Order: sequence, then C-alpha cells, then structure tokens
Amino acid sequence: MANDKNSRTTGQAGNARGQSERQQAPADLQQAGNPPPAGNEQPQEPAQVVEQPAQEPETTSPLAGLFEPNALEVVAKCEQFRRAGRVFTREATTVRLAELSEAELQLLCQEPMLAVQPTYIREG
Repeated sequence: MANDKNSRTTGQAGNARGQSERQQAPADLQQAGNPPPAGNEQPQEPAQVVEQPAQEPETTSPLAGLFEPNALEVVAKCEQFRRAGRVFTREATTVRLAELSEAELQLLCQEPMLAVQPTYIREG
C-alpha cells in the first residue's frame, strides 16, 4: 500500500505539473507571434485598393470581326414550342437577327425551353 500511496502522490504531482504547463502554453504561443485571443482584437486599417487602367482587348487576327454572328439557331426542348411569334420544333430553326426586335431576341435567349446558339449565315 505504501507503493500505491507514493504512486498516487507522484501522479498528483505529475498532474499539477501538467496543468501548470497547460496554463503557460498560451503565453508561449503569444510570444511566438500568434494573434491574441478573439476577445482582445484590435481594429485593423482597411487594405488599400489599387486600380489599374483598363487594357483594350488585343485583336489577334485580321479576320476576327468578319464572322460575327448574324443569326440564331433555335431548337425546342419539346415537340413544339411557340415564342416571339414563331413556332420552334426539335429540328434547328435558323432566324436572322435582322428579323428580330430587341424584345424578341431577349425572349428567345432567356427562354429555358429553347436551346439558342448564335451562328453566322453567309450573305449572298
């Protein structure tokens, strides 16, 4: 029993040492450059925003502007669908942009039941 009593005493002393080490750990962490706990935060200055002048897009090819879309290919996602005064089916329908008003173009492009893809139709 004497051995048990000594081991308990040693164990308690070991626990006391462990607790004091745990209490000192935050101070050691603060010295290492870690920020203080959340309760002691100080206000920081906002970061400075540096604005850079906008750069103009580079034209890589002389043909870049020649083939701009001038029509839409429209496919209905169901058997038949009507929008903007037109009937669309599952087969692609090509509509020239010149035939559409701005409002009709928006209706076609925003309609979830239509698949709309810009395309180019060769003139003449």
